[in-house]
Amino acid sequence: MARRRPPDTTSLLITPHQQPPASIGERLSVSSEEYGTRDSAVQAYRSDQLHLGTAFSQLAIDLAVQSIRNAIEEVLDFALFETGAEAGEILLAEPQFRELALIYHRGAAPEAFTEIVRFQPGQGVPGTIWAQAMLLLCVRLPEDTLFLRSAVKQAGFQCYCGSLLRGSTGPIGVLGLAFRTMPDLSRLSCVMTAAASLLGLRISEVFATWRQRGMESVLLAALCGDHSSAQPFEMFLREVARQLNLRQSELYFRSELPLPRFSALPYRSVPACPTVGRGDFERCPACNTKQSVLVPSAVAQRLTPCRAAESCEGYCCCVPLVVAGKPVGVLRSIFSAQSTDSLLESIGLAELASSALTDALALLDSENLRLDRQRTDTPSSRLLAGPRIALRCFGTFEITIDGRTIDPTTIPRRRVLQLLKILAVNHKCFVPRDMLMEWLWPDSDVGNRITQFYVIVHELRRLPDPGNDPRQSRTIVRDGERYRLVLSDSVWLDIAEFEQAVERGKQAEAAGDSLAAVNAYSRAAELYRGDLLQDEPYAEWCWDAREQLRESCLFALQRLAFFWSRENRWDASVSALRRALELDNLRENLHRDLMYALWALGRRADAVRQFAECARLLREHLNLEPSKETLQLLETIRKSAYPG
Repeated sequence: MARRRPPDTTSLLITPHQQPPASIGERLSVSSEEYGTRDSAVQAYRSDQLHLGTAFSQLAIDLAVQSIRNAIEEVLDFALFETGAEAGEILLAEPQFRELALIYHRGAAPEAFTEIVRFQPGQGVPGTIWAQAMLLLCVRLPEDTLFLRSAVKQAGFQCYCGSLLRGSTGPIGVLGLAFRTMPDLSRLSCVMTAAASLLGLRISEVFATWRQRGMESVLLAALCGDHSSAQPFEMFLREVARQLNLRQSELYFRSELPLPRFSALPYRSVPACPTVGRGDFERCPACNTKQSVLVPSAVAQRLTPCRAAESCEGYCCCVPLVVAGKPVGVLRSIFSAQSTDSLLESIGLAELASSALTDALALLDSENLRLDRQRTDTPSSRLLAGPRIALRCFGTFEITIDGRTIDPTTIPRRRVLQLLKILAVNHKCFVPRDMLMEWLWPDSDVGNRITQFYVIVHELRRLPDPGNDPRQSRTIVRDGERYRLVLSDSVWLDIAEFEQAVERGKQAEAAGDSLAAVNAYSRAAELYRGDLLQDEPYAEWCWDAREQLRESCLFALQRLAFFWSRENRWDASVSALRRALELDNLRENLHRDLMYALWALGRRADAVRQFAECARLLREHLNLEPSKETLQLLETIRKSAYPG
């Protein structure tokens, strides 16, 4: 039963089956004066109902194929147009704290509507709509004490109508419209109810998809030890990125979880988080406050722990994954600069995706997969934890043992890690002792270093298992006076998987399997966090490998750009080409491909600017001018808005 208000109230509660205050008869009597006869009024009313029915059908079709961001915009535009409202808003229920959060505003006076962006159940008009589960109409807004945003009243709005957004499992939010003049109430009720129903079902459908992807990923990660090949969270991240129109989507988990430490979409042109990316969750503002944190592009505007991150175009939203009151990870969503006009929507939808994944992570809190369990050195725990030793050589060298990242400063002998790096780079073959010693001590007599060399090998073998006999090591093996790093189910190396991914892509492409080729090249691009061993810039023993691996990554990115362009996914093609240019900005063919991709996106000015950048780099570094082919492409771009 609707809650009764005092007689002088300016708000009306309307059930879904109740007629609004203005009856059809009253509406027809007004129409008869306008059209001259009652028959013309009835005909106009029927024509209007036919129009609304057709419009609702078309809206339902459009929403089914649109992303959640576009669906919200479509519904608000539809409601504003059909009702004559001057402002509209969407508030979604925050799943963990059960608050209603404003995520999107459309129309006039956006600053006034953001005066209050969160409502508890029963608080204000949105909270009352949520608590009473009814359509609420404020007909004299300036006098209504239930409406709490005084700035909206001061902006001249006279009427506000809100309807509950219902999903497949229950209420999920509120759709609100504001008017400066009294609307057609009978038409308003029909439009609000239909629009709210369609949007509620669409949001509920997307949330269910996210949660399903998250559950599949969690189970795959927990039950399959080889995270590197399983890529358990890729489908979840792809779906979130598609629905939110993201540049990049990333997940970071605490090392004690039986989950990958880090997972990201391919084409990562944005550097990884320097805080949680290194496992330092205690310094992460999102984890400390258990609230979403917006990281702007300007470094000076960021919170202190986030200032170490490199600047990038756009901004990112970090949402903590909180299970049983404990932050267990972070969902990092990177938005483009074009999304800065809808920050509330970006944060709200990122939180919605985070809550879907949090529901999935609750599976790990069962009896067999405890989130807070202590790891033990048993076969079952090793299976859940994935490879026991993980070596990452792209970018800065990193070694993880049993899910714990080893701090290089805790290893007393610097050459222990240097020997491990050398063996990792040359993992395909045995390396002679004399060559290893020459690389370790390039400026001294290696004949006097034999004893020290054996000590270093001894300590390296003890690193994974301090209590075991180093001579029994199956990771660092010896064949006479030659040594090798042996990869296995318990030893994972990013270089090896990168090379395998590139080779899989070539084989799939040769076989005509484009999908498999894209997946393989995407995995290779994802693994390439930076040039090989950036912390060893002057080491001669890795120069050749560094150049070869960079060339392989450039090849993979170029092939990805080709496949995406063939599917008219020019945004993905642009991302791949920009990342390729980050590796080598003097390749004119990459600049030319990027010009074409930007042109195909309708960004003709950006394509021309890319030509100018290409010409500047060639002139400054190579003393060359752009080729005839590049100049011809520029001329074609200037003549036409899009490719023919």
